[in-house]
Amino acid sequence: MLENAIQALRRGDHAAAAEAAEAILKNEPGDVDALQVQGLARMGLGDADGARASLEQALARDPGRGDLHMALASLSMASGQLDAALAAASAAVEADPNHLPAYVALAHMALARGEIDEASRLVNLAELVSAEHPLTLLARGNLAQAKGEADQALRLLTQAVEKLPEDPTALSSLGLLHLQSGRNAFAEQTLRRALQADGQSRRIRWALVTALRRQGHLEEALGEVDTLCEGRRDPWAIAQRASLALELGRVDEAVAGYRDLLLSAQLNPRLLEAVLTGFAQHQRAGAACVLIEELLAARSDSDLLWRVRMGMAAQLGDDPGEIVDRWILACPESAEVQQHQAMRFEAAGELERAEAAADKALDKDAELDGAQLVKIRALLRSDPARAGERAATLLESRTNPMLRRELWRWRGLAADRSEDGAAAVEAWSAMAREPVPAALPPALDDPGSDFALASGGEAGVQPRLLWGLPGSRVMQVVELLRANDAVTLVDDRFGAGPRPDGFNTGRPELGPVDGDLPRWIAGVNDYGLDPAQVVDWMPHWNRAIDAGLPGARLLAVVRDPRDLLLNWWVFGSVQQYAFPGAQSAAQWLAAVLTPLAERLESRADTTLVLRLDEANEADARDALSGFIGIDPDALGAMPDTDGGRGGHPARFPAGHWRRYEGELGDVFASLAPLAQRLGF
Repeated sequence: MLENAIQALRRGDHAAAAEAAEAILKNEPGDVDALQVQGLARMGLGDADGARASLEQALARDPGRGDLHMALASLSMASGQLDAALAAASAAVEADPNHLPAYVALAHMALARGEIDEASRLVNLAELVSAEHPLTLLARGNLAQAKGEADQALRLLTQAVEKLPEDPTALSSLGLLHLQSGRNAFAEQTLRRALQADGQSRRIRWALVTALRRQGHLEEALGEVDTLCEGRRDPWAIAQRASLALELGRVDEAVAGYRDLLLSAQLNPRLLEAVLTGFAQHQRAGAACVLIEELLAARSDSDLLWRVRMGMAAQLGDDPGEIVDRWILACPESAEVQQHQAMRFEAAGELERAEAAADKALDKDAELDGAQLVKIRALLRSDPARAGERAATLLESRTNPMLRRELWRWRGLAADRSEDGAAAVEAWSAMAREPVPAALPPALDDPGSDFALASGGEAGVQPRLLWGLPGSRVMQVVELLRANDAVTLVDDRFGAGPRPDGFNTGRPELGPVDGDLPRWIAGVNDYGLDPAQVVDWMPHWNRAIDAGLPGARLLAVVRDPRDLLLNWWVFGSVQQYAFPGAQSAAQWLAAVLTPLAERLESRADTTLVLRLDEANEADARDALSGFIGIDPDALGAMPDTDGGRGGHPARFPAGHWRRYEGELGDVFASLAPLAQRLGF
């Protein structure tokens, strides 16, 4: 009778095994072997509580049997009770020091914890029991994989599978190794065999889904995920099913799946982020917006959803103000929406309303950094000392480098407003030290020789270049030219994909500055533009560019070098150059302005140094139009780019550097000769 139960267990007929064991136990209630078979059969049927009761009853009658302890360990592992599994496997070794499955199980548990040394010790003990046993080979193979010894792991796990061709643990271990090594087809084949042996293993099926997705077998992967969704509600499986539907172009199906998932329980920010990432990867912003709007219809009080909807506005061309209005109607007491109102009013120049909204937001949540910055800028208008104190207080608790840069900037500006030069320099120096990713100033070219007179270029083409120094007022010229139809301002060198024409300084991934006029013309033509109509906005200009375009006309927007330094330091640059410190910045400015001064002296007819601080608007427009060869009447009014956030200027006025002669005298003195040479 017991043999019948064991045979049923071996062929996977757990119901028959349980029935046979129960028949034995009716006559012999204390039969330990029958209790063991009953426990294993119940485990196979998914009756974890019943299995545990049978095995514990068997152990109570014969606590010295290692196989009973090990069966209980397997049950605990299957149930995710790792501490109980560890205790039971350890008890199996104590009961039977030669119980190989226990050593193997303990080794695998050690690997799961990342304890390589402990796993090695246990594998060595398993080898003492039986070095060539397939379970030992399995443990050695998994240990080798954990150590990064892929070839050794493959050899050992292959041997284990040859000896245990239907063992799900051996097969899944080999399949996962194939998957980790990128052998996706082999992984698929092996994992399918593992599932034939253990069709209930979700871990193996998820690995198979990964193998199928990597091979582009999306329909098959979807079928496996459908299996994972059967019989239980698994949010991760539902999310993956929707993701696969999205990859297959079934947008409505994907949206329905995500909607069901996100509406069924408390909103999970990480899950929502994963969903939105999936839509973004497949360029389905519109579908993502539809989903968010449906979620908002059901959960209009969710700041998280409104925040996401706000983030979509720019990409979809929506009016952020309209979204804020809807948000306020739905969540009038939300601190976060009041923060958005504050920033919105500030951007519109409604400064009193901005401060009131910021106060309302901060009364509810003092951790809202956007509202804090609006409040600091408001205080700076009326009480610079309090603005500086508020920034200093926030610096004690804030850790985000970008936020800290802003706080240091405004603390320094508060000191500047109070005419405390030492405190301002201290604050701005701290701002420059904050570890925020930024480009460094481009490398300087070799000094070279004096500028030579150049020809007019190829086929009459004379490139027109615009260069604005860090800290200059170049954006006034940029905006003026952008609004003009007589020329085309080309600004691709400030983006991620500039023309690879050999003139991209500071972009080592695009190679050295080694371009020439034909390459420059070809690059412009590739954009469908006429080189004669183009003004090429350069992040940087140097002798190497001049040598490559010897007939070019150069328009350089400058200020007094000492004002350039101070404005670059405090307000940054359109090039996003990191400020390297006052002394280093002075050296760099001197090095890049010297070739400009030399060019102006030797080739004044093709060089215009535009000093917007000194020229009135009419003179500046006349000089600019004459230099680039267009009718002055074609240019509009010089745009005002001075305005910054909170009603504060975005740059210092000309000569502001003099306020800091006491703190930066040596630095400014090093730039004085060059300032004089450039006419300041």
